[in-house]
Amino acid sequence: MDVLLGLVAVLVPASAIAVVLLPPVVLAVGRRRPLLAAASYVAALTFVAAWVVAAVDHMEWADRTGGQGSAFAGSGWLVPALAAAAGSVVASLRRSPPAPATRA
Repeated sequence: MDVLLGLVAVLVPASAIAVVLLPPVVLAVGRRRPLLAAASYVAALTFVAAWVVAAVDHMEWADRTGGQGSAFAGSGWLVPALAAAAGSVVASLRRSPPAPATRA
């Protein structure tokens, strides 16, 4: 069980890095729906910032009180960040609907 928790603890910061780096790369390549993708990416960055603030606050609390810190503190903010980043990637890769045909 400790190995599983250790693996998850390593994946939490890695997923935050993926949220920050992956959507702009896919947006640069895909360029399908740039406004929706960019809005989702901004939302993902906002959630990552909230995750960082929550984690730092928790670690400051642990230092101040002598309590045991947690590597998963604030991870509730990381879940919506991952969802928003995934939405940005999907919006970047999904084709726009075709324009309606005009009749002459």
